[in-house]
Amino acid sequence: MVADVQIPIIGVDLLANLNLLVDCRKNRNIDGVTSLSTPAQKASTPFPNLKTIGISTLTDDLLAEFPDLTCPSGVPRKVRHNTIHHIKTTPGPPVHCQPRRLVPERLGIAKAEFEAMLRHGTARRSDGPWTSALPLVAKKDNVWRPCGDYSALTLQKIPDRYSVRHIHD
Repeated sequence: MVADVQIPIIGVDLLANLNLLVDCRKNRNIDGVTSLSTPAQKASTPFPNLKTIGISTLTDDLLAEFPDLTCPSGVPRKVRHNTIHHIKTTPGPPVHCQPRRLVPERLGIAKAEFEAMLRHGTARRSDGPWTSALPLVAKKDNVWRPCGDYSALTLQKIPDRYSVRHIHD
């Protein structure tokens, strides 16, 4: 049953009182006594950050001191450095590739995904001469995600003289 509220509030105390378990992977609620399950849906909220209510604790103090800890992925954060990254390439024209045609269903998924990335600030439009294919790849839960195919750029890249060390070293 979906409550007629603007902001969904489900606390651990309610779940414990009703002996409910939440299965986030399969989007369902499970009765802890009978093991019966019911489909659930994730609710979006205009307040994406984690909030705690009640007596101020060490956790509240830490969250107040470091608000970026609870910032959802995809939300642009304030840049706190002036580092600029460059990729050195061999002489010659920029590498580019033609857009790949997609079946209408995947094209709709791709457009929606890229519009979301533009909205969240994860991506930006570019009019530069370098382009790479961005194929869609199916995840384990049958959700499609865009991936970059930078193999052509890698062939044009001049290797770093001092490469990143191996983590075990």
